[in-house]
Parts: sequence; structure tokens; C-alpha cells
Amino acid sequence: YNTDEFYSSLIEDLKGLKTDFDKVEFNYQFIKPQTIEADGLTVIKSKTSVSIDKGTMDSIIKRVSEIRNSLIS
Repeated sequence: YNTDEFYSSLIEDLKGLKTDFDKVEFNYQFIKPQTIEADGLTVIKSKTSVSIDKGTMDSIIKRVSEIRNSLIS
């Protein structure tokens, strides 16, 4: 499909969208899981956060909207 001329425009649009998503910062902090042997449970306590500025979010929204509109029109 990636060599088909029909998809070339979509592929370029998605590459542009990828550049916006590359600006999103994902942070993962490992925290040792808690094991409760009596109950046979392990509680995962890691922390994950996502950091994205307003400009990047606006750009992602705009690009997704443009891609969607081009597909349904």
C-alpha cells in the first residue's frame, strides 16, 4: 500500500502528524510493586505522565481534522 499513488497523500499527512506527536513528552517512573501475600495480590504503583503544550495539542487537533475531512469527502 505504501507504494500505491492512491495512498501517497495520506502517508504524507500521517508523517506530518507524527512530527507533532514526537513533541509529546511521556514520563514513566518505576515504583516497586506492593505484594500482599495474604490476599495473593500485587499492586502496581508506577507513575506515568504525559506533557503536551497547547500549541502542539492544537496542531494535532487541526491535522487530525484535516486528515479526517480529506478521507470522508
